[in-house]
Amino acid sequence: MRIFILTGILTLASLSAPASAMPEAEARNHCHGQISMVEQALSYAQSGVSLSVAYGLAGTAQAIDQNLYQFTLDAIRLAYQSPSAARQQIAYGTMVRACVKRVAS
Repeated sequence: MRIFILTGILTLASLSAPASAMPEAEARNHCHGQISMVEQALSYAQSGVSLSVAYGLAGTAQAIDQNLYQFTLDAIRLAYQSPSAARQQIAYGTMVRACVKRVAS
């Protein structure tokens, strides 16, 4: 189960067909920016804030790129479903790499 949760966001990244690919360097910058949204979602989850409110954190990503927006929603969902997995993915850089793969591909 733990392996599935850790790889779940990576699987979601590889399954989504991008609407339009963004240059990798630009995608990396935007993805790094979204990590703070996921960290805020982790804080919200710990404080008992509803997931629907946390989804509002992804709003800025929607204005940038639809794939970035969808990735951010998935990452926020992971933060609520498995906070330890989300923290690990942030700490090891896995989340940013998966985001770049999804947004720049």
